[in-house]
Amino acid sequence: MANISNERLEALRKREASLRSSIHAEVQREQKRKARQQARLIGIVGQALLREAEESTALRGVIRETLDATVLDESSRRLLSNLGWI
Repeated sequence: MANISNERLEALRKREASLRSSIHAEVQREQKRKARQQARLIGIVGQALLREAEESTALRGVIRETLDATVLDESSRRLLSNLGWI
């Protein structure tokens, strides 16, 4: 009787491990999907803003002020400066 119970517990533990693995894989897939969506959104919004900023000096000014206030790392600031954005 104890042997059957131990076998059942072992089978349940294996199933639990398999389910945990499946859950982890699904969470990873969802995180990657969200990251791809975010990257695409950034590209679409950025492209639209840059296109409009070519025509609107007011929008270009807002973008410049925002970039100057929020971009802190030196490498990005150097690139933005070289491109005339800050």
